[in-house]
Amino acid sequence: ELKEIMSLPNEQIQGNKIANYKGSLSVKNLSLTYPNSRNPIFEDINFDTGEGKILCIKGNNGAGKTSLIKLITGILPYTRGQVFFDGIEIRQISVNWVRDNISYMPQIPDFIDATLWHNITAGKEIEKKLLENILEDSDLSEFINQHPQGIMMGINNNQIQLPLGIIKRIAFARALFSLRKIFILDEPTEGLDEKGTIKIIDKITKLKKSGKTIVI
Repeated sequence: ELKEIMSLPNEQIQGNKIANYKGSLSVKNLSLTYPNSRNPIFEDINFDTGEGKILCIKGNNGAGKTSLIKLITGILPYTRGQVFFDGIEIRQISVNWVRDNISYMPQIPDFIDATLWHNITAGKEIEKKLLENILEDSDLSEFINQHPQGIMMGINNNQIQLPLGIIKRIAFARALFSLRKIFILDEPTEGLDEKGTIKIIDKITKLKKSGKTIVI
């Protein structure tokens, strides 16, 4: 495992940090072709979005929606095109700045072998009322209250048997905890029942009204 980590390319931690970031996000002629593949996943994607707006990316299974999101967040390098934050190209920006300004909810979230509290907060201190609000907004409160250990219940990443709807709620709660300027949510209501879907859509609407930039 250490050899695999050491073989990864070094991240570009140097770069600009945008002061007073307004939430603008633009993509110009973005294209992606995986290594050792002749056919592009997608070509010439263009969009502009920003503060207080919701951008929805729609497509069939395998169309490249998740790959596009990973390009926007800087997780994957793109083949051609540009990604801009407030007019500054992502390759000129510190990767730490990008992470500090994006709340990312992946389609398939990963967890650490720890408590549910650690998986949501990364072990950082949080006011009790704020945490309660996050659990309520992500529709996790009822599930946690029914468990004997509550939010201190253990999660084993290799043997996780939680329902998909609960997994997605935990991932959404984690995104709410980080509360960045941009929210990128990959299929946030997948596997949710009607109650959970309504809760999360309601919170996304409130994030939009508060001036967040949202990509779904």
